[in-house]
Amino acid sequence: MKRYILFYIVLAVSNFSLLAFPALTERADSLYMRNEYHSAIKAYEESIRDFGASSEIYYNLGNAYYKSENLGKAILNYERAIKLDAGNEDAIHNLTFVNTKIFDKLPDNRNFITRICDSILYSISSNSWAYISFAFLILLLAAIGTYIYFEKILIRKIGFFSAIMLFVGFLISISCSILSAMHSLDNNYAIVLDEAVMLSTSPREPASHAEEAILLHEGAKVEIIDSIQTLNDSTCRMWYEVKVNNDRAWIKSLSIEKI
Repeated sequence: MKRYILFYIVLAVSNFSLLAFPALTERADSLYMRNEYHSAIKAYEESIRDFGASSEIYYNLGNAYYKSENLGKAILNYERAIKLDAGNEDAIHNLTFVNTKIFDKLPDNRNFITRICDSILYSISSNSWAYISFAFLILLLAAIGTYIYFEKILIRKIGFFSAIMLFVGFLISISCSILSAMHSLDNNYAIVLDEAVMLSTSPREPASHAEEAILLHEGAKVEIIDSIQTLNDSTCRMWYEVKVNNDRAWIKSLSIEKI
């Protein structure tokens, strides 16, 4: 009897959670539509904290931050939306637009071929690549079956060469799925949230002009290379070494937030 009671309690709590999630997001959407952006931000972040993230809710949160004139947080959440769903065209469009409004317009140092490959690789999610690889596998098995069981030479040749091409397609798509999944789990990029921050040549506040490295502003995207904990800094105990335009410098953890 106690087992049944426990089961119904768990079921009731689960149903309540499922109902609470859309109610909270609908409330956040309603606040946004009423131009109550700060309240909408709190509601979206509460939904993420309690029920988990999604590309759509990060996109909506980015919009709310943009409307509240917090460009750094807007870019951060658009980046997170795209990280979860590379095909989120709205998030891509808004991120491109907001990046035109920030002070630091950092160039894309990737070569042409790398940009093309990345645009293809991250155009769809890792799950979509997995579905494509599964389709290639089914077709590959069919081609192998055609080669084995048909007697006509022409049909067997078609099955043989089709199997080769499909095998190559399967390897490429499964590799893309793995790389896309690794990209979604990558936590090596961050967005500057301070209005302006001077990076240092060492993991501490610049003690002189000689120790000043790079001045960055809100919304700039950096790649994290290394990190170190400091014991002699009362304001910040974690510093990150970041790459900016192939230059390296140190920035305090309080000035950035990882994507």
